[in-house]
Amino acid sequence: MDGSLNASIECRKILLLATEFDRKLRFPNNIYFACKGNDGFATSEIHKVQPDVVISPLFTLKYDAIDVGKLIMKHVPNALLLLQGPTLPRPGMILKEIIGECPELNVDIFDNVRWNNQSLLIA
Repeated sequence: MDGSLNASIECRKILLLATEFDRKLRFPNNIYFACKGNDGFATSEIHKVQPDVVISPLFTLKYDAIDVGKLIMKHVPNALLLLQGPTLPRPGMILKEIIGECPELNVDIFDNVRWNNQSLLIA
């Protein structure tokens, strides 16, 4: 991560986009949940909430991180996109592809350990 989460996570608006998490993860009170809309995304929620952080699946049957990234760039270009998915053997390669399609996007892989140990979010 490039330091985008240096400020305390509690003071940021976080939008969970059709994601499922382990019940052991801790979430602050500033979490907004969104399911996909008719367009396959939660466009109205993204526009209304104006989140600082969007947590989304890396891919689903209907859309992937590039689709979500383009939507975020349109509505909240300064937001951080954290991608939840399976353990990847070469996550840098995936991130490079997403950034190639969405060059203005701040994107990283969601990390359960760093999320629960907020002092690690600065790294």
